[in-house]
Amino acid sequence: AQGFRDDVEDADAAALAKNSAGMEFSEEDMEQVKQYAKSIQVLFELRKGMDAYIETAARRFAPNTAAIAGPAIALRLLVLAGGLDKLAKMPSSTIQLLGAEKALFRHLKGQGRSPKHGILFSHDLVQKAPHELKGKVARLVAAKIAIAARVDYFSKDDRSAKMRGELEAQVGVVLK
Repeated sequence: AQGFRDDVEDADAAALAKNSAGMEFSEEDMEQVKQYAKSIQVLFELRKGMDAYIETAARRFAPNTAAIAGPAIALRLLVLAGGLDKLAKMPSSTIQLLGAEKALFRHLKGQGRSPKHGILFSHDLVQKAPHELKGKVARLVAAKIAIAARVDYFSKDDRSAKMRGELEAQVGVVLK
C-alpha cells in the first residue's frame, strides 16, 4: 500500500515519517486521498486545455490586442468592453480603468483615491513596475491596447511583434 509511513524507502524520509504528527491512514482514507489527488490532476489538465483555447481564440479574433495585453487579459477586456468594436472605439483612459469601475465611482463620490488600473494590473509589464510607476506603465499599456484594438477591428493587419517591441521600449524608458 503505497503512501503509508511504513512504506517509505529513503532512510531520511522514513525517519521524518516516523516522527511526523498526524494519524495513521487506513486503506479507505488512502483511497479517498488518491481520488482527491486524481480530481485535482484532472482540473489541472482542464485548466491547461482552457488556457490553450483562450490563447488560440484571442489570437484569432484580436491578434494585435492579444500580443499587447496577453490572451487572457485581451479576452477579459473584450468582454468588459462589450466586443472588439466597442473596445476599438474606447479612449485609452477608459481601457486603463476597465475592471475598476467600482473604485472609480467611489472616487467620484469623494470616498477613495482614483484608480490607476483595472484588470491591466495583472499585465506582466505593470506587475514588474515599481509601485510608484504602475499607473504610468498601465497608461502606456492601455494606449498601446487602444491602438492594437483599432488595428484589429479596422484593418485586420498583424502588427503585433512591432507593437509589442514599441511598448517594451516605451516602458523601458519610463522605468529607467
